[in-house]
Amino acid sequence: MRFASRIACTVLTLFSFIFAQDFVELSGSLPEHLTSEKPYSVVADIYVSPGSTVTIDAGAVFLFESFTGMHVQGTVYVKGEAEKPVVFTSKNDRQWNLNSGVDAAPFDWNGIDIYETAIGTDFTQCVIQYSVYGLRSQTEHFKVNNLIFSNNGKANVSIKGEKREVLPNEPFSYGQNTAATVIPEPDLLPETVTDTLKKPVDLIKEKPRKRSSAGIQILRYTGLAAALGSAAAAAWYYENSFKISDQKLKDLSVLDNKEMLIYTSKDWESAERERNKKLALCISGAGGALIGLGLFVLTFTF
Repeated sequence: MRFASRIACTVLTLFSFIFAQDFVELSGSLPEHLTSEKPYSVVADIYVSPGSTVTIDAGAVFLFESFTGMHVQGTVYVKGEAEKPVVFTSKNDRQWNLNSGVDAAPFDWNGIDIYETAIGTDFTQCVIQYSVYGLRSQTEHFKVNNLIFSNNGKANVSIKGEKREVLPNEPFSYGQNTAATVIPEPDLLPETVTDTLKKPVDLIKEKPRKRSSAGIQILRYTGLAAALGSAAAAAWYYENSFKISDQKLKDLSVLDNKEMLIYTSKDWESAERERNKKLALCISGAGGALIGLGLFVLTFTF
């Protein structure tokens, strides 16, 4: 029986090792062409750099770590097909990550941002799920065709700050044969956008949004660390210091005749002050945990 268990464990370990080798890690600026040969593990924010063009083949799968997302500052062509959609999902999505130890959930990763400079971007036959805000665009001059959204936390699609109505697991399209969203000729574009297109080199210098995103992540991690650290410190101090002082005060509150000759009211008052001091420290630790948690939650509103 033990031998069989060892064989089973060995097989599971081998399978885990094999599956772990099937992922390609991604971070930073994306290459010009992404295939569907292996799923992509997104370990940090990924970017379609200003002035660049990226093509993503049908069937490609992107598994995002917590607090990561995709930023489209150039042009991306996502060429999914009905039978082979391009999938943007959480690293915890068991359908695509057999090594996941937990279930995927909304807010697992940030989502996809399309910037004003991403003129001509086109998403076709995609799935976006388990993110914070799904797909968020600062421009109307892009297209999506038959996108499926599900289990996103705050929103599915937002265009220039306006949320669009999207039914879960129902195809959503935008900019397809509509005059309001057809990409205009360069001469008809607003002056600021035209200047941007004429000076692609200047775009490389414009990366304040990337720094802003990094700042939010730093604040998020700091809040989380403060919350966990303060909570752990308060719990440890409660168990190893406050409870001892509290028990001493209780003991001094119930004395027999012999002990009353040894201890005085000053001893009781001193024990009470010590107990109250340590109680205040425990409360301060809990307060620090709440403040850290508040900062952590606040970052999801940006």
